[in-house]
Amino acid sequence: MLKKPELLAPAGNLEKAQLAFLYGADAVYIGGTVFGLRKYAQNFSCHDIQECVDTANKQQKKVYVVLNAFAHNTDIEPIIGYLKKLDQIQPHGLIISDLGVVDLAKQYTSLPIHISTQASTTHASGCMFWKKYGAKRVILAREVSVADCEIIKKQCDIELEIFVHGAMCASYSGKCVISNYSAGRDSNRGGCVQSCRHRYELSDPKTKQVTDSVHVMNAKDLMGLDLIEPIIKAGIESVKVEGRMKSNLYVANTVRVYRAAIDYCF
Repeated sequence: MLKKPELLAPAGNLEKAQLAFLYGADAVYIGGTVFGLRKYAQNFSCHDIQECVDTANKQQKKVYVVLNAFAHNTDIEPIIGYLKKLDQIQPHGLIISDLGVVDLAKQYTSLPIHISTQASTTHASGCMFWKKYGAKRVILAREVSVADCEIIKKQCDIELEIFVHGAMCASYSGKCVISNYSAGRDSNRGGCVQSCRHRYELSDPKTKQVTDSVHVMNAKDLMGLDLIEPIIKAGIESVKVEGRMKSNLYVANTVRVYRAAIDYCF
């Protein structure tokens, strides 16, 4: 039987989470003050996460905590402490990309593990690996098509989540370091300034004369409204809207539109 996919919305703070629920989201994904990939968002304290989880539970909705920055040696002890706090709060899942952090989450929490799009999983064998390793869900790489999702579902019984709306990474997610060089901010540790979306001046290397000013790398934003019907038929469990740093209006408007589309197509 066909299932209605979960509508998963971004929430950069508690107010946005509440708005997402109000306008029809089934779940939100949020970042704590450390180890998420939106370092400059307002983000959630542990107290805020608890309040968000309590609110979601009352409405039979879900909260997933993003823990998908790539860890360095100095991060391990703080991550362990953070995982222990999250285990007490009991959000409905952890979104993780780093294999070592997945292992720590298995050791120090009882929480479901969702493999982040940053892990760049694009095929059924990768999904089977993560299932054997204890993951409940794989958030597929953004370059995976709905047709490929259908093939993966036939070969691997694991929950699949895909991005359906918002910014697209011009590189493989989690593999880009342009911001590191252009702005001194680590793309893979929450500092991405989206250098690929900026306008650049092209100049003649000999004369230094500017010949053009263009967006040379820009990817168009994703809008998957027309794909809702095949997404449902493919059995994809969750569709995700990008944008934890976007406005309240963006969250409310986008969630409302996709809520209506999913309900109509289903």
